[in-house]
Parts: sequence; C-alpha cells; structure tokens
Amino acid sequence: MHYDHQAIMDAGEDLGEGWKKAVITLAEGDSAYSGVSSKWDYSGPGVVVYRMHPSGWEISPSDEVGRRYL
Repeated sequence: MHYDHQAIMDAGEDLGEGWKKAVITLAEGDSAYSGVSSKWDYSGPGVVVYRMHPSGWEISPSDEVGRRYL
C-alpha cells in the first residue's frame, strides 16, 4: 500500500493551533510520501510520524524505515 499526501492528511488528528499528527505504520512493501523530496518515498517496515502545520511539516521515521527511490 502507498500512503500519499492526501492519505496522510486524512489520517491526521487535530492537535490544536493548526497542528495535526499522523502516525503511519508501514508493513514490508508499503511506502509513504516523504514530504521532503519528490525523488523518493519512505518504505516499510517501520513507523513514520508526521506533524503537520500550515508553516511546514516535521517528519520522524523510525530507524527501520528505508527509502524507495522513484
């Protein structure tokens, strides 16, 4: 499964003051929008935590998460 920008936004829970948080758990073979590059996505297994605000995103992948180059 691939988690695109919209899927991540939809998964976000409201933290207030414009912030949202989405925790995406990737299984082997899953991928998720990197939010920082159009050249690669995150790839599973592992967990990626996205903190989203209109001013920008903070993204924290777990150590197991890799990159899938597009």
